[in-house]
Amino acid sequence: TRQDWAGAQEIGESMRRIGDNGGTADQILGAALRGRHKYDESIAAFQNAVAAAPSAVQPMASLVRALVGAKQTDRAVAFLQSVLKINPENAEAHVLLGSIRLANNLPDQAMKSFMTAIEKQPKDIIGYRALADLYVRQNNNDAALKVIRAGLKEQPDSFILHLALAGILERNGDYEAAISEYEYMLTQQPGSLIAANNLASMLSDH
Repeated sequence: TRQDWAGAQEIGESMRRIGDNGGTADQILGAALRGRHKYDESIAAFQNAVAAAPSAVQPMASLVRALVGAKQTDRAVAFLQSVLKINPENAEAHVLLGSIRLANNLPDQAMKSFMTAIEKQPKDIIGYRALADLYVRQNNNDAALKVIRAGLKEQPDSFILHLALAGILERNGDYEAAISEYEYMLTQQPGSLIAANNLASMLSDH
């Protein structure tokens, strides 16, 4: 967080020396090396982290970000396709693949990936959030609203989906409904600063 890359790298190397077998040391090393623009070494560290925990989301996402940051998008796509070949139900991999396609200005393919994530894992909110964000970027708030409501049918207590719903309602000018959403979120998570700040702002403005 402080971008003390040398310090972070030292900690990661220390963890590796004392026998970290879960891949955490390699994730720290990968992040530190990426911060120092040592992309090849960073990618190698994240690959070790993936090998240590093949089914974990964070190492996979970190490796993809490192590959994309190193302008090796083709390798990132090939890696995700290999993940999906082993486990076609991996919603996170579908969303990461869709995000790459979106960054490459392929919104239709991105949408297909996000929809597949929802189809494969309807209880996982990641697909709903990614698809709704895409619709918002396209100024299609009604479609985004429909997607978020579908996600809430599967996960009615999801704070992230309620937050997204409140934001879309606010964009649509449905301020009373948005205020109700923020009030509901505060009953669920009274310590949420983002819900409290957004609610205070809306009450002040509207």
